[in-house]
Amino acid sequence: MADTGYFDSVSANLKTGVGAQVKGISEGVKANSDAGVSPSVNALDTGVKAAAAIGGLADGLSEAAMLPVLGAMGMKGMACLPISKQLDPVIGVDIHLVTIPPSPVVPMPHPYVGVLLRPQDFIAAAVSSFIPPPPTAEQTGDADSAKLAEVGHTVLTMAVGMLGATVKIGGFIPRAVASTPTRSIPHIPMGAGWAAPSAAIPKNNGHAFMGSLTVLADGMPFSGGGAHLHLDCNDVGIPSVHKVPGMFLPTGVINPIPPARQILTSPVPVPLNPMAALARKCTGAFGRFYKKKTR
Repeated sequence: MADTGYFDSVSANLKTGVGAQVKGISEGVKANSDAGVSPSVNALDTGVKAAAAIGGLADGLSEAAMLPVLGAMGMKGMACLPISKQLDPVIGVDIHLVTIPPSPVVPMPHPYVGVLLRPQDFIAAAVSSFIPPPPTAEQTGDADSAKLAEVGHTVLTMAVGMLGATVKIGGFIPRAVASTPTRSIPHIPMGAGWAAPSAAIPKNNGHAFMGSLTVLADGMPFSGGGAHLHLDCNDVGIPSVHKVPGMFLPTGVINPIPPARQILTSPVPVPLNPMAALARKCTGAFGRFYKKKTR
């Protein structure tokens, strides 16, 4: 991939992403003025849109930088993996240390059975379903009232998005992404009890390990069944990249229950959104630059 080709692609992505967003804000100011919106309400609307644009600036820069690289690497995949959603069952095998007198500590397999479930996502999905669309100026008969309702709708939608899932499958079931937790049936020790060396390690927990590299839902990789694996609790394991307390191994499998119309995703697996990771780096760099300049 030639340097000129890469930088041309980044420039084009910035123009269609960040550039279009900035242009939309400036055009919105003029449109509000032409519609008869008062200067104070116009300023409020512009401020909310500008804050959202600034908050997404790092994401826009990271996407512009990463998309040409992913395209050159051919990281596209083929939509062939059924998507996962919450309430889908998870089946796996854990290894936990137990005591079976008079023998020493014994590693024993335990069945892991649960469902993908994060209650906050159901609350957010339910709230977002009942948020009414803002009225138009024709309906209210006043441009300021309509614009204030639109601003309130935007702020409420952003708040719900911070609470949990906004992407729903079948109209009401929240999506499952990398890191979505599982509620499992409690383990029963296959012996006299749990071994003392592993007593402090959390049990009966797990979460989706990976999702699709090219398909995101609420900013996280969209999980599918099978190839994207599931992290089950294990007494002999590794820490999770999703910063969940405990030790885990990818010994579980998500079994998607297909909706009425099957939805497929790309099987190319990734545990984290690489663009979000780069965006955090950009945000940190901006913060360090700002501190350096304000000293």
